Amino acid sequence: MVALLLVLVPFLDRGAAQRGRSPVFTAIGVVALVYMIGLTAYGYRSLTPIYVVLATFALVAVLGLGTRRGGGERP
Repeated sequence: MVALLLVLVPFLDRGAAQRGRSPVFTAIGVVALVYMIGLTAYGYRSLTPIYVVLATFALVAVLGLGTRRGGGERP
């Protein structure tokens, strides 16, 4: 059921192409991601998966900030 909902997101959120990110779908995605990470860590009964995910997010954030364009230019 959830997989079907993920497939239908582009059709449910039609205005995202014009307005950018949808706060509702972004929040739902973040909650789902935290839920999956939490259950994975619980399944392993260890905090190692959480540390790996946090390190990955930190690396992506640093790389993303390093590639930002200045001055509000659009590609």
